[in-house]
Amino acid sequence: LEHAERVHPGISARARHVAWGVPAPTARRRHRATDPGPLSVGVVGVWSKVKGTDVLPALIHACGHLPLEWHFFGATEGAPERRLLRSGRNIVVHGAYLRQTLAERLVAAGCHLVVLPSVGAETFSLTMSEVVAAGFPVVASDLGALAERVRDLRVGWTFDPFTPDGLGRALATLVGDREQIERAAVRAAGLPRRSEEDMADDHAALWRELSAASAPSG
Repeated sequence: LEHAERVHPGISARARHVAWGVPAPTARRRHRATDPGPLSVGVVGVWSKVKGTDVLPALIHACGHLPLEWHFFGATEGAPERRLLRSGRNIVVHGAYLRQTLAERLVAAGCHLVVLPSVGAETFSLTMSEVVAAGFPVVASDLGALAERVRDLRVGWTFDPFTPDGLGRALATLVGDREQIERAAVRAAGLPRRSEEDMADDHAALWRELSAASAPSG
Protein backbone atom coordinates (compact mmCIF):
# COMPACT_ATOMS: atom_id res chain seq x y z
CA LEU A 1 0.00 0.00 0.00
CA GLU A 2 2.93 2.37 0.58
CA HIS A 3 3.92 2.18 -3.08
CA ALA A 4 0.30 2.55 -4.26
CA GLU A 5 -0.09 5.63 -2.07
CA ARG A 6 2.86 7.31 -3.78
CA VAL A 7 1.23 6.87 -7.20
CA HIS A 8 -2.40 7.40 -6.11
CA PRO A 9 -2.50 9.62 -2.99
CA GLY A 10 -5.38 8.71 -0.71
CA ILE A 11 -5.86 5.19 -2.08
CA SER A 12 -4.70 3.53 1.16
CA ALA A 13 -7.86 4.81 2.89
CA ARG A 14 -9.96 2.85 0.38
CA ALA A 15 -7.78 -0.20 -0.13
CA ARG A 16 -7.62 -3.44 1.84
CA HIS A 17 -4.58 -5.72 1.96
CA VAL A 18 -5.21 -9.48 2.10
CA ALA A 19 -1.94 -11.30 2.74
CA TRP A 20 -1.08 -14.51 0.93
CA GLY A 21 -1.16 -17.84 2.71
CA VAL A 22 0.84 -20.99 2.02
CA PRO A 23 0.26 -24.70 2.73
CA ALA A 24 1.63 -26.05 5.98
CA PRO A 25 5.17 -27.38 5.38
CA THR A 26 5.48 -31.16 5.39
CA ALA A 27 8.96 -30.96 6.95
CA ARG A 28 10.98 -28.53 9.05
CA ARG A 29 14.60 -27.44 8.76
CA ARG A 30 16.67 -29.93 10.73
CA HIS A 31 20.36 -29.48 9.91
CA ARG A 32 22.27 -26.81 11.83
CA ALA A 33 24.71 -24.52 10.03
CA THR A 34 27.04 -24.77 13.03
CA ASP A 35 27.62 -28.49 12.42
CA PRO A 36 31.01 -29.43 10.90
CA GLY A 37 31.33 -29.44 7.13
CA PRO A 38 30.49 -27.12 4.22
CA LEU A 39 27.59 -24.70 4.37
CA SER A 40 24.73 -26.29 2.44
CA VAL A 41 22.88 -23.78 0.26
CA GLY A 42 19.58 -24.43 -1.50
CA VAL A 43 18.65 -22.40 -4.59
CA VAL A 44 14.94 -22.59 -5.33
CA GLY A 45 12.76 -21.40 -8.19
CA VAL A 46 11.68 -21.83 -11.79
CA TRP A 47 14.67 -21.54 -14.13
CA SER A 48 14.05 -18.37 -16.11
CA LYS A 49 15.88 -15.14 -16.83
CA VAL A 50 13.81 -13.13 -14.36
CA LYS A 51 14.61 -15.67 -11.63
CA GLY A 52 18.34 -15.21 -12.20
CA THR A 53 19.29 -18.01 -14.60
CA ASP A 54 21.64 -15.77 -16.60
CA VAL A 55 23.51 -14.41 -13.57
CA LEU A 56 23.77 -17.63 -11.56
CA PRO A 57 26.97 -19.00 -13.12
CA ALA A 58 28.84 -15.77 -12.33
CA LEU A 59 27.41 -15.67 -8.80
CA ILE A 60 28.43 -19.27 -8.13
CA HIS A 61 31.87 -18.77 -9.64
CA ALA A 62 32.46 -15.77 -7.35
CA CYS A 63 31.80 -18.04 -4.35
CA GLY A 64 34.35 -20.66 -5.43
CA HIS A 65 36.73 -19.92 -2.57
CA LEU A 66 34.11 -20.67 0.08
CA PRO A 67 33.31 -24.05 1.71
CA LEU A 68 29.87 -24.38 0.15
CA GLU A 69 27.63 -27.15 -1.15
CA TRP A 70 24.98 -26.08 -3.68
CA HIS A 71 21.57 -27.71 -4.17
CA PHE A 72 19.42 -26.44 -7.03
CA PHE A 73 15.67 -27.08 -7.09
CA GLY A 74 13.63 -26.16 -10.16
CA ALA A 75 12.95 -27.48 -13.65
CA THR A 76 15.98 -27.06 -15.92
CA GLU A 77 17.78 -28.79 -18.75
CA GLY A 78 20.17 -28.20 -21.61
CA ALA A 79 22.63 -25.30 -21.89
CA PRO A 80 21.66 -23.42 -18.68
CA GLU A 81 22.30 -26.54 -16.60
CA ARG A 82 25.62 -27.22 -18.30
CA ARG A 83 26.78 -23.63 -17.72
CA LEU A 84 25.79 -23.92 -14.08
CA LEU A 85 27.65 -27.19 -13.53
CA ARG A 86 30.80 -25.67 -15.03
CA SER A 87 30.65 -22.61 -12.78
CA GLY A 88 31.80 -24.15 -9.50
CA ARG A 89 32.30 -27.15 -7.23
CA ASN A 90 29.91 -29.26 -5.12
CA ILE A 91 26.86 -28.53 -7.27
CA VAL A 92 23.84 -30.85 -7.23
CA VAL A 93 20.90 -30.21 -9.57
CA HIS A 94 17.78 -31.85 -8.15
CA GLY A 95 15.39 -30.78 -10.93
CA ALA A 96 11.71 -29.97 -10.75
CA TYR A 97 9.81 -30.16 -7.50
CA LEU A 98 6.22 -30.17 -6.28
CA ARG A 99 5.27 -27.36 -3.92
CA GLN A 100 3.98 -29.81 -1.33
CA THR A 101 7.31 -31.67 -1.20
CA LEU A 102 9.76 -28.75 -1.38
CA ALA A 103 10.42 -28.60 2.36
CA GLU A 104 11.04 -32.36 2.51
CA ARG A 105 13.55 -32.15 -0.34
CA LEU A 106 15.41 -29.21 1.19
CA VAL A 107 15.69 -31.12 4.47
CA ALA A 108 16.75 -34.34 2.71
CA ALA A 109 19.51 -32.41 0.92
CA GLY A 110 20.76 -31.11 4.27
CA CYS A 111 20.23 -27.44 3.39
CA HIS A 112 21.03 -24.81 6.00
CA LEU A 113 19.60 -21.81 4.13
CA VAL A 114 18.07 -20.86 0.78
CA VAL A 115 19.23 -18.37 -1.88
CA LEU A 116 16.62 -16.56 -3.99
CA PRO A 117 18.56 -14.85 -6.82
CA SER A 118 15.73 -13.16 -8.74
CA VAL A 119 16.78 -10.25 -10.97
CA GLY A 120 13.23 -8.91 -11.19
CA ALA A 121 11.53 -6.84 -8.50
CA GLU A 122 8.98 -9.38 -7.27
CA THR A 123 5.72 -8.24 -5.74
CA PHE A 124 5.61 -10.90 -3.01
CA SER A 125 7.37 -14.29 -3.58
CA LEU A 126 5.40 -17.33 -2.55
CA THR A 127 8.63 -19.31 -2.72
CA MET A 128 10.09 -17.20 0.06
CA SER A 129 6.97 -17.77 2.15
CA GLU A 130 7.20 -21.52 1.64
CA VAL A 131 10.86 -21.88 2.58
CA VAL A 132 10.58 -19.53 5.56
CA ALA A 133 7.50 -21.43 6.78
CA ALA A 134 9.72 -24.53 6.85
CA GLY A 135 12.24 -22.66 9.02
CA PHE A 136 14.91 -21.81 6.41
CA PRO A 137 16.62 -18.41 6.48
CA VAL A 138 17.04 -16.80 3.06
CA VAL A 139 19.68 -14.84 1.18
CA ALA A 140 17.70 -12.87 -1.38
CA SER A 141 18.14 -10.32 -4.12
CA ASP A 142 18.00 -6.76 -2.86
CA LEU A 143 15.04 -6.01 -5.12
CA GLY A 144 11.33 -5.41 -4.64
CA ALA A 145 9.26 -7.32 -2.11
CA LEU A 146 11.98 -9.91 -1.51
CA ALA A 147 14.28 -7.33 0.04
CA GLU A 148 11.48 -5.62 1.96
CA ARG A 149 10.19 -8.87 3.47
CA VAL A 150 13.65 -10.15 4.39
CA ARG A 151 14.40 -6.92 6.24
CA ASP A 152 10.96 -6.60 7.88
CA LEU A 153 10.80 -10.22 9.05
CA ARG A 154 14.53 -10.39 9.93
CA VAL A 155 14.82 -13.88 8.43
CA GLY A 156 17.88 -13.40 6.24
CA TRP A 157 20.17 -11.19 4.21
CA THR A 158 20.16 -9.46 0.83
CA PHE A 159 22.65 -8.99 -2.00
CA ASP A 160 22.92 -7.23 -5.34
CA PRO A 161 22.34 -9.93 -8.00
CA PHE A 162 24.02 -7.79 -10.69
CA THR A 163 27.32 -7.65 -8.81
CA PRO A 164 28.97 -11.10 -9.07
CA ASP A 165 30.83 -10.85 -5.78
CA GLY A 166 27.75 -9.54 -3.94
CA LEU A 167 26.53 -13.03 -3.09
CA GLY A 168 30.10 -14.10 -2.30
CA ARG A 169 30.47 -11.34 0.29
CA ALA A 170 27.14 -12.19 1.90
CA LEU A 171 27.91 -15.91 2.13
CA ALA A 172 31.50 -15.28 3.30
CA THR A 173 30.09 -13.34 6.26
CA LEU A 174 27.77 -16.22 7.10
CA VAL A 175 30.51 -18.84 6.75
CA GLY A 176 32.55 -16.80 9.22
CA ASP A 177 29.71 -16.55 11.73
CA ARG A 178 27.31 -19.46 11.35
CA GLU A 179 25.53 -18.66 14.60
CA GLN A 180 23.77 -15.77 12.88
CA ILE A 181 22.23 -18.29 10.47
CA GLU A 182 20.81 -20.19 13.42
CA ARG A 183 19.43 -17.00 14.96
CA ALA A 184 17.64 -16.17 11.70
CA ALA A 185 16.32 -19.76 11.55
CA VAL A 186 14.84 -19.36 15.04
CA ARG A 187 13.08 -16.17 13.93
CA ALA A 188 11.77 -17.90 10.79
CA ALA A 189 10.44 -20.85 12.79
CA GLY A 190 8.75 -18.48 15.25
CA LEU A 191 6.73 -16.52 12.69
CA PRO A 192 2.96 -16.99 12.84
CA ARG A 193 1.79 -19.29 10.08
CA ARG A 194 -0.78 -18.00 7.62
CA SER A 195 -2.51 -20.76 5.68
CA GLU A 196 -4.28 -20.70 2.34
CA GLU A 197 -7.51 -21.24 4.29
CA ASP A 198 -6.84 -18.05 6.29
CA MET A 199 -6.34 -16.16 3.03
CA ALA A 200 -9.54 -17.55 1.52
CA ASP A 201 -11.54 -16.67 4.67
CA ASP A 202 -10.24 -13.09 4.56
CA HIS A 203 -11.14 -12.76 0.88
CA ALA A 204 -14.64 -14.09 1.55
CA ALA A 205 -15.11 -11.66 4.45
CA LEU A 206 -13.98 -8.76 2.25
CA TRP A 207 -16.40 -9.70 -0.52
CA ARG A 208 -19.27 -9.95 1.99
CA GLU A 209 -18.38 -6.49 3.28
CA LEU A 210 -18.26 -5.04 -0.24
CA SER A 211 -21.56 -6.72 -1.18
CA ALA A 212 -23.27 -5.32 1.89
CA ALA A 213 -21.93 -1.83 1.21
CA SER A 214 -23.13 -1.86 -2.40
CA ALA A 215 -26.57 -3.37 -1.69
CA PRO A 216 -29.45 -0.98 -2.49
CA SER A 217 -31.10 0.54 0.56
CA GLY A 218 -34.78 0.45 1.28
